[in-house]
Amino acid sequence: AELVASLPPPKPGEAIGRIDIPKIRSEFWVVEGVLLDYLTKGPGHFPSTPFPGQPGNSALAGHRPTWAAPFNRIDELSPGDPITVETLQGTFTYEVRGFAKPGAPEGDPLLGHFIIRPDETWILDQRPGENTLTLMACHPKFSADLRIVVMADLVDNPAPETPRSEPEANPDGP
Repeated sequence: AELVASLPPPKPGEAIGRIDIPKIRSEFWVVEGVLLDYLTKGPGHFPSTPFPGQPGNSALAGHRPTWAAPFNRIDELSPGDPITVETLQGTFTYEVRGFAKPGAPEGDPLLGHFIIRPDETWILDQRPGENTLTLMACHPKFSADLRIVVMADLVDNPAPETPRSEPEANPDGP
């Protein structure tokens, strides 16, 4: 693992791993960067966040109804559903977090997602001690008005951190 930790950062658009979300039959290569050109290949990794499997909040953006639609059905995920990401450092398993539906009475089933405005970038924040995977896509389908977000907790030990890519000059994610 120490040797892997010294890998150079990936180039924009390069594959950095493979994501598998069994419940919604979504399996895709993950690429570095969230520019629209990169997202035509599959989900993109926000360069400002750690890589999947590493300590912190790793964030990915993907399309829902277009470009192979890797995150088309993320609204169907439930708390506890597994998501695995395989990188050069290993295979990492995450479990989807639960969120209360806004205005729902206490005791209602939790959802595996929540909805935010496009300018709510706090979902990329690093929260000390939390090792998470954040998936984001446009919402509703065929619209860029809002964003649907799924957060999942790493159930494995995190891998060593590696150098990150340079942030993109003009990220125009999904």
